[in-house]
Amino acid sequence: MTTALATPPARRTSSCDVAINNINMILAVLHIPKKEVAEALGKMPQSFSRMLKNGYQWTFDDMLEVSDILQVGLDDLTNPDLTPNRVIEARAKNGGYNVAVDGDGRIRWGMAGLLGVLGWSHNPEVHGSNPCPATN
Repeated sequence: MTTALATPPARRTSSCDVAINNINMILAVLHIPKKEVAEALGKMPQSFSRMLKNGYQWTFDDMLEVSDILQVGLDDLTNPDLTPNRVIEARAKNGGYNVAVDGDGRIRWGMAGLLGVLGWSHNPEVHGSNPCPATN
């Protein structure tokens, strides 16, 4: 006799895992180095990398601090429908990082917002103090 197994119900992704996926996407889309976000959080880069893996249980304070650093709301971080285009549009609309799309479709951005959080500043009088060097 054969027993048919019922298909298990689809697992709902936890809000924390949705937020982790969205944080990873935001970092990738805006080319924000994880090391700099870790520094702004006061964490070691290895600890922050561990936090960016699904299943990690974030504290509310850490989630709130990352949303402030990335200049996005908690509702955006936990939005399962967040897309790269929405991230770029929101960043441009909110005047956060200086995001621009080149003619060839590559995303360019400035780190003035993040550097301000870290307490760094750009001094045009000092050669080599440009926080946003040109990239290829």
